Amino acid sequence: MNKQLESTLPRLASAYQRGLLVPFLGAGMSVDACPSWQTLVEAMAKGANVPTTGLTLSVDGKTASTSDQLIRVANEAVRGLLRVSTGHQLDTLRRAIYQGVSAPIAPAKTRTLAKAWWPLVISTNYDDLFAHAYLAARRPDNDSSLADRYGAQHLAVLGRDEDDCRRVLSSLDVTGRSVLWAIHGFLPRSGDVPVDLEYAPKVSHDIVFGHEEYRRLAHASPQYRRAFAEVYRRRSLLFLGAGLKDMYLLDLFAEVQELYGTGPHPHFAIVRKGEVDSGFLRSRFNINVIEVDEYDHVDQAIADLVNSVHQPRARATGWSYTTKPALGRECTLRISAGELPLPDAGSAVAVSCGMTGEDDRPFLSKRADRSGNSIDTYASTIATNEERRASGEQRDPTRRARAILVKSKYAHTYLGQSEAGVNLPLIALCPWVSQERRDLRLVGKVTTEGFAWANAEHYHTLHMTLLGAGHSRPFAARFALAEIVRAWGRWQRSVERTAQDSLSTLSLHVINEAALFELTSGRMDIVELLTSTDVRFWLEIFNNEGKLVDREPLFRPETETIEKLATSLRLDAGKCIWTVDPAPDIPSRESSASQQRSRITPQSSLQDAGVLPGSTLRVHTQVPT
Repeated sequence: MNKQLESTLPRLASAYQRGLLVPFLGAGMSVDACPSWQTLVEAMAKGANVPTTGLTLSVDGKTASTSDQLIRVANEAVRGLLRVSTGHQLDTLRRAIYQGVSAPIAPAKTRTLAKAWWPLVISTNYDDLFAHAYLAARRPDNDSSLADRYGAQHLAVLGRDEDDCRRVLSSLDVTGRSVLWAIHGFLPRSGDVPVDLEYAPKVSHDIVFGHEEYRRLAHASPQYRRAFAEVYRRRSLLFLGAGLKDMYLLDLFAEVQELYGTGPHPHFAIVRKGEVDSGFLRSRFNINVIEVDEYDHVDQAIADLVNSVHQPRARATGWSYTTKPALGRECTLRISAGELPLPDAGSAVAVSCGMTGEDDRPFLSKRADRSGNSIDTYASTIATNEERRASGEQRDPTRRARAILVKSKYAHTYLGQSEAGVNLPLIALCPWVSQERRDLRLVGKVTTEGFAWANAEHYHTLHMTLLGAGHSRPFAARFALAEIVRAWGRWQRSVERTAQDSLSTLSLHVINEAALFELTSGRMDIVELLTSTDVRFWLEIFNNEGKLVDREPLFRPETETIEKLATSLRLDAGKCIWTVDPAPDIPSRESSASQQRSRITPQSSLQDAGVLPGSTLRVHTQVPT
């Protein structure tokens, strides 16, 4: 491994774990799959009928172009294309980028980078190679290990307009779907956009091409410059495939430095040796350059980075919180990064189960996790141990018992038993409405049933996994984590609690890396979730043309109705369309605007609508035409 990289990797991994590291992708991350800048300029010039005579020259027997020549031809091509329709401009650029290939494959280094979870990525590239690689790596039918590690992910491609810049800034504090900030525009390949890619055609109209366009962008978009300055100041950028020679970018960096001074977080760049003035970049822009001998070594450097992220030398693996409610005794919440332990004396286990068959029978997942175990295997181990204990160790040690689920007195809870009828210190919680429908709104309710069972059975500790956080969930795992924490806080405040209650400790075991990231980066306020009785969420208001006109954080009781909220906003609730992101269940996510309108009525409470901590409630003041 490169010695300079080896000494820097721990710092990069630490920045990643704290949620600070942001890849900044340049043309080098798309090389080989997409044309070089010179080839792109020539193709654009051809589409604009701009002559390219004299564009190339001979250097050591090879054909090359001077920077001034390329800038001149690029500017002339842009001026030529501006005289024709926007559609022709985009078609010309799309043909130039993808060169007639309908499904280009991202370079190996781009696919490797996509295997880590990134809340925010910045790119100056027009192509969709990183976007497709990032989403493909997380689909369960592609690489189950990544799907297990992070869960299914959605990606939002954002541009430079005011609304998108606000969303970029929000992503610094509240994690929703991952964001690809395409600061020079984004032009996907032809064909349908994947359902897990959020992309608005307006981002394609953000395309800038040519030196003059870059400079105009830097000076004519104050909201973009402010947003970029905030990201530059609050995050550590990692420049990959970026030459760091574009003057307009360096001017942008310099403006931030002049306004705010040197920020608290260093930036990094992996470049070929001798390409940049590393001393100048470090002293002027706080960019620490990691030099490699050959371009191919960048691929290995990115692989080393992703490996260090997945297997850090040090990381936080546990968080502990103590609460003392007005009634009852002191209680403890422990959150651990890792798998469920086998229960010991005085403790029990709550696992998540699903439904199958026409009669919606409960079942324990047999899908193996990264360690090769499954919930079904784990429950069988408990059943085997309990049967041995009940029989005084006389049972055949070579025979393993099966765990079965028996309906409890609670609505969504199943008791664990062995086939021999031995009751197990295990309960299965099911946040499903039906076989194909998980509902985030049920997670808190189902969790509370688990607490009531453990307390009634006189267990002092309940070990638990995230509920409804498998592959078919329509929501990020962090929402399930938040709902479990809120349920623990509510249960402690419940008037039914007494000093004689047995259950005093909830030990939550989390293996989903995206949920753990919320904790290590400090994005999730566990104390607020434990103690607050209202809901903190984002409100977005759109006018009848579908334009975002207001975005603000709100704190409201979850029992407040949509009508009461609308009144406080001077809106007519009945004339608005109300939607929630994330949708609490799959039918809500996939339904049409009219169906969502009928589902969330003025009489719906925020809880009924699925508004939870971190949700975004969107209001369209009229049905867009």
